[in-house]
Amino acid sequence: MDSPHNPRFPFTFKVLRPRKVDGEYVLDAEANPIYDVVELSVVAMSNGWMVRRSDGSPVIEKTVTELSCGYRTNTRNLAEMGDVVVYNVTLHTPPFTTPLLFEDILEITDYDRTYRAKVVKKVTFNWGSDIWFDEVKN
Repeated sequence: MDSPHNPRFPFTFKVLRPRKVDGEYVLDAEANPIYDVVELSVVAMSNGWMVRRSDGSPVIEKTVTELSCGYRTNTRNLAEMGDVVVYNVTLHTPPFTTPLLFEDILEITDYDRTYRAKVVKKVTFNWGSDIWFDEVKN
Protein backbone atom coordinates (compact mmCIF):
# COMPACT_ATOMS: atom_id res chain seq x y z
CA MET A 1 0.00 0.00 0.00
CA ASP A 2 1.26 3.47 -0.88
CA SER A 3 2.05 5.51 2.21
CA PRO A 4 3.46 8.99 2.74
CA HIS A 5 5.94 7.37 5.17
CA ASN A 6 7.23 4.67 2.79
CA PRO A 7 11.04 5.14 2.59
CA ARG A 8 11.03 3.73 -0.98
CA PHE A 9 8.86 6.64 -2.12
CA PRO A 10 9.84 9.78 -0.15
CA PHE A 11 9.03 12.27 -2.95
CA THR A 12 5.96 13.17 -5.03
CA PHE A 13 5.20 13.90 -8.65
CA LYS A 14 2.31 14.86 -10.87
CA VAL A 15 1.93 14.65 -14.64
CA LEU A 16 1.08 17.68 -16.75
CA ARG A 17 -0.18 17.17 -20.31
CA PRO A 18 -0.43 19.96 -22.89
CA ARG A 19 -4.04 20.70 -23.75
CA LYS A 20 -5.00 20.09 -27.39
CA VAL A 21 -8.07 20.91 -29.43
CA ASP A 22 -8.37 19.26 -32.87
CA GLY A 23 -4.70 18.22 -32.64
CA GLU A 24 -3.47 21.78 -31.99
CA TYR A 25 -1.97 22.97 -28.71
CA VAL A 26 -4.02 25.46 -26.71
CA LEU A 27 -1.88 28.47 -25.80
CA ASP A 28 -2.19 31.16 -23.12
CA ALA A 29 -1.89 34.92 -23.70
CA GLU A 30 1.94 34.65 -23.79
CA ALA A 31 1.82 31.84 -26.40
CA ASN A 32 2.81 29.14 -23.87
CA PRO A 33 1.03 25.77 -23.86
CA ILE A 34 -1.70 25.30 -21.27
CA TYR A 35 -1.20 22.12 -19.23
CA ASP A 36 -3.80 19.92 -17.55
CA VAL A 37 -3.05 17.61 -14.61
CA VAL A 38 -3.37 13.94 -15.63
CA GLU A 39 -5.23 11.55 -13.34
CA LEU A 40 -3.18 8.44 -12.54
CA SER A 41 -4.88 5.03 -12.11
CA VAL A 42 -3.09 3.36 -9.18
CA VAL A 43 -3.08 -0.45 -9.08
CA ALA A 44 -4.25 -2.28 -5.94
CA MET A 45 -1.46 -4.14 -4.11
CA SER A 46 -1.52 -7.06 -1.68
CA ASN A 47 1.62 -8.20 0.18
CA GLY A 48 3.75 -6.25 -2.28
CA TRP A 49 2.19 -7.81 -5.39
CA MET A 50 -0.20 -6.37 -7.96
CA VAL A 51 -3.82 -7.52 -7.52
CA ARG A 52 -5.17 -8.93 -10.78
CA ARG A 53 -8.55 -9.99 -12.12
CA SER A 54 -9.07 -13.52 -13.46
CA ASP A 55 -8.24 -12.26 -16.97
CA GLY A 56 -4.85 -10.97 -15.73
CA SER A 57 -5.69 -7.27 -15.89
CA PRO A 58 -4.73 -5.18 -12.84
CA VAL A 59 -7.35 -4.01 -10.34
CA ILE A 60 -7.40 -0.21 -10.02
CA GLU A 61 -7.51 0.86 -6.36
CA LYS A 62 -7.87 4.62 -6.86
CA THR A 63 -7.28 7.57 -9.15
CA VAL A 64 -4.98 10.38 -7.99
CA THR A 65 -3.45 13.58 -9.37
CA GLU A 66 -0.24 13.24 -7.34
CA LEU A 67 1.70 10.07 -6.54
CA SER A 68 4.66 9.20 -4.33
CA CYS A 69 7.97 8.23 -5.91
CA GLY A 70 11.67 7.67 -5.36
CA TYR A 71 14.79 7.91 -7.51
CA ARG A 72 16.35 4.74 -8.91
CA THR A 73 19.56 4.08 -10.78
CA ASN A 74 21.32 1.03 -12.11
CA THR A 75 24.81 0.23 -13.34
CA ARG A 76 23.97 1.06 -16.96
CA ASN A 77 22.83 4.63 -16.27
CA LEU A 78 26.18 6.36 -16.76
CA ALA A 79 27.42 6.96 -20.30
CA GLU A 80 30.59 8.80 -21.15
CA MET A 81 31.10 9.98 -24.73
CA GLY A 82 34.18 12.12 -25.18
CA ASP A 83 33.84 15.06 -22.78
CA VAL A 84 30.09 14.58 -22.28
CA VAL A 85 28.85 12.59 -19.28
CA VAL A 86 25.19 11.59 -19.27
CA TYR A 87 23.73 10.32 -15.98
CA ASN A 88 20.19 8.98 -16.10
CA VAL A 89 17.94 8.60 -13.10
CA THR A 90 14.47 7.07 -13.19
CA LEU A 91 11.49 7.64 -10.94
CA HIS A 92 10.18 4.51 -9.29
CA THR A 93 6.54 4.68 -8.19
CA PRO A 94 3.77 2.42 -6.99
CA PRO A 95 2.32 0.71 -10.08
CA PHE A 96 -0.12 2.74 -12.16
CA THR A 97 -1.67 1.98 -15.54
CA THR A 98 -2.20 5.46 -17.01
CA PRO A 99 -0.20 5.75 -20.25
CA LEU A 100 2.33 8.60 -20.30
CA LEU A 101 3.16 10.44 -23.51
CA PHE A 102 6.51 11.76 -24.70
CA GLU A 103 5.12 15.33 -24.52
CA ASP A 104 4.03 14.95 -20.88
CA ILE A 105 5.80 16.96 -18.19
CA LEU A 106 6.55 15.62 -14.70
CA GLU A 107 6.49 18.07 -11.81
CA ILE A 108 8.72 16.39 -9.21
CA THR A 109 9.16 17.47 -5.59
CA ASP A 110 12.14 15.95 -3.78
CA TYR A 111 14.08 16.90 -0.63
CA ASP A 112 15.68 19.97 -2.23
CA ARG A 113 13.33 21.41 -4.82
CA THR A 114 10.35 21.19 -7.14
CA TYR A 115 11.29 20.96 -10.80
CA ARG A 116 9.96 19.87 -14.18
CA ALA A 117 11.10 17.02 -16.40
CA LYS A 118 10.00 15.63 -19.76
CA VAL A 119 8.79 12.04 -19.93
CA VAL A 120 10.96 9.75 -22.05
CA LYS A 121 9.49 6.32 -21.24
CA LYS A 122 7.27 4.56 -18.67
CA VAL A 123 7.18 0.84 -17.90
CA THR A 124 5.00 -0.86 -15.26
CA PHE A 125 6.27 -4.02 -13.59
CA ASN A 126 4.74 -6.29 -10.90
CA TRP A 127 6.08 -4.13 -8.05
CA GLY A 128 5.91 -0.65 -9.51
CA SER A 129 6.30 1.71 -12.44
CA ASP A 130 9.56 3.22 -13.67
CA ILE A 131 9.63 6.54 -15.52
CA TRP A 132 12.67 7.68 -17.48
CA PHE A 133 12.86 11.46 -17.86
CA ASP A 134 14.98 14.41 -18.94
CA GLU A 135 15.07 17.44 -16.67
CA VAL A 136 13.72 20.59 -18.31
CA LYS A 137 16.36 23.34 -18.08
CA ASN A 138 16.39 26.76 -19.72
